[in-house]
Amino acid sequence: MIINNISSVNYSSSIRQGTNQSYRLSNPPNFGVGGMPTKSASKMSDEEIREKMVELAKKDFAAGRPFYDRSSSEYNELLRNYTSAVSPDRQGTVNNTLSSLARRLKVMVPKLNFANDLLSLLMGHSTLFNSRDIGTNFINFKGSNGNVIATFSSETGWGSLLTDAENARYNELVGIYNEAWRYARSEPQVKRHNEAVKVEIEALNEYGRVAAELKNNSSQENIAALNTARIKFEAAVNSRENINRTGNEKLVKVDAAVITAALERIAPGSTQQAQTGLDVKV
Repeated sequence: MIINNISSVNYSSSIRQGTNQSYRLSNPPNFGVGGMPTKSASKMSDEEIREKMVELAKKDFAAGRPFYDRSSSEYNELLRNYTSAVSPDRQGTVNNTLSSLARRLKVMVPKLNFANDLLSLLMGHSTLFNSRDIGTNFINFKGSNGNVIATFSSETGWGSLLTDAENARYNELVGIYNEAWRYARSEPQVKRHNEAVKVEIEALNEYGRVAAELKNNSSQENIAALNTARIKFEAAVNSRENINRTGNEKLVKVDAAVITAALERIAPGSTQQAQTGLDVKV
């Protein structure tokens, strides 16, 4: 994964060689806020960063930010901080590599005017280095294991290639944001579902209570009360089912056999005493 460097702050605009020579960078890399990750200790713990990412996802959803929009500075700064915990020393690698290349170039072209931008000078004399890591429009920066960890392009600027360890941390935090955002979207429906389940359970318990009374007294009044309790339970079940089918305009009515089976479990034999087939409006 490549992370492009957006701004160019918090980094010296010159690379010093020895005690008498420094080289100018017109477009220095950024290893601070909004920049490339580099080996550093975060001011926040992992748990604090994860909690902040969850809160950010909720805030973004509430503000109407689209799921795919990851341009906020707060989002990217949390990612940079979380990733930096396992980052290589990119800042040191870039600094040391440019210093080394500048020394070599000065030896090869002693009269070169180093008051000009060092990056342009290096790319302009790329053929002298005989290296695949320097071209007419790019420079690669390799870490201690020989893998490219940072790049500069005359077209896109600075960028970092994440290591496997960085990618794992990066993807972990992105996943936390994704899950929190999706939960924030579904939270109202989850709340409605839980409330519907509560009503359904209460209706089923009421049916069981009335059925128990009917066993002791099979009066017409108790039979009517049992029918009413069945209707309320069936309405509660249908309501819960329709909440789970958000976006489906057609109302769902649960099969009567399902309702009967649920009632028989709590009060065996009770449904034979109740009138069935009543139309229930949800």
